[in-house]
Amino acid sequence: YFVKRREGVERSAMDRYWLDIHVSNVAAALRRTPSARRYTVNLVDPARDRVYDGIAQISLEGQNPSFADVRDYVPDGFTEMIQPLRLSRGHEIRIVG
Repeated sequence: YFVKRREGVERSAMDRYWLDIHVSNVAAALRRTPSARRYTVNLVDPARDRVYDGIAQISLEGQNPSFADVRDYVPDGFTEMIQPLRLSRGHEIRIVG
């Protein structure tokens, strides 16, 4: 997911909320999801103006995994701080055991 804050939301406030509240909420739901393999969040340097402020990646095993597979996720208000998510689907190739 490519994440960009909504107009009027301070970057530092979004970063704090994302890292302090949203990450632990998503991680808790992923711990209840047997197909979950990885969750990463990368914030873009706030000194550089980009089309997005950060990237979140959730890796799930399965034929056609989606966020709908995540168990018991409870919305925490993060989506109210950000623009609609830009989704990118990919395929991971493991080259190291």
